[in-house]
Amino acid sequence: MGVEQSESPHYWRSRAVTKRIIRKIIYGILALIFLLLCLWGYRQVNDKSEKQVDILFLGDSLVGQYRNETSIPYLLGEKLGLSVFNGALGGTSATRVRGAEDEFFQLDGVSLASLSYALANDDFRVPQATVVRKVATEHFPAVVDELEQIKMEKLEYLLIEYGTNDYYAGVQVENPEDPFDEYTYAGSLRSALKRLKKSFPEVRIILLSPTYSWYLITGDNCETVEFGGGYLKDYVDVVAAVAEEFDVEYLDLYTDLFPGREYEAAGIYTSDGLHPNEAGREKIAEVIAEFIRKNKE
Repeated sequence: MGVEQSESPHYWRSRAVTKRIIRKIIYGILALIFLLLCLWGYRQVNDKSEKQVDILFLGDSLVGQYRNETSIPYLLGEKLGLSVFNGALGGTSATRVRGAEDEFFQLDGVSLASLSYALANDDFRVPQATVVRKVATEHFPAVVDELEQIKMEKLEYLLIEYGTNDYYAGVQVENPEDPFDEYTYAGSLRSALKRLKKSFPEVRIILLSPTYSWYLITGDNCETVEFGGGYLKDYVDVVAAVAEEFDVEYLDLYTDLFPGREYEAAGIYTSDGLHPNEAGREKIAEVIAEFIRKNKE
């Protein structure tokens, strides 16, 4: 009695060969899919040319509190016909701050000192790892992600506005023994400018001073209250001095922005004695736009 074809050695050898070929094809397809996924991930991480803007704002809530059509960056872009990105984050300071266990100091990783390092070195690990558990900070991760995508070499203007929160935190204005001490206001500004000018020498940097402020509950103002580091004017003076030291432009928003220092003047351009209301944001945007127009090369 003969052996059936399906049970012949030749049949089983052919079947085994076929299985090996099918496995190789499957493994090849899987390897190709893996390679394509790796390439896609690499492009997602390394493609930094997708976001190009003309003006970048870095700062605190004076600029960053509003992010809609009434915000200072948006209005400035409309006035100048340029694209503007609002990288200002409310509650942040120029300085690095000791005491990271405190809720207020969780903002250290998104300070000017930290962001300037991230931008200059294309290394956003610290800002991206910063977890802020304060009200109205939910947008911080998205803003940091977009900052990483900005093509800094194509930027025309970098506007830097900090100082109010440094003043409130009572940080030291200057360290006579270390002019680049990032735990001082002057040191953090110097460090940021040194990094940014070296990495992006063609970008026009404009330092903006803090604005005058009032304390509506007590009736005091920034000329009568200090928190351990000096009065707000001391921080304003540092901005002007460091701008001159590093040969960058400086715009004073402290001295003449408001029509007087009387308590009643607070309601003209601010909502709470500090943050600009809609009229204040319009005013600040126009002052900045006029400054850029006058000083345009």
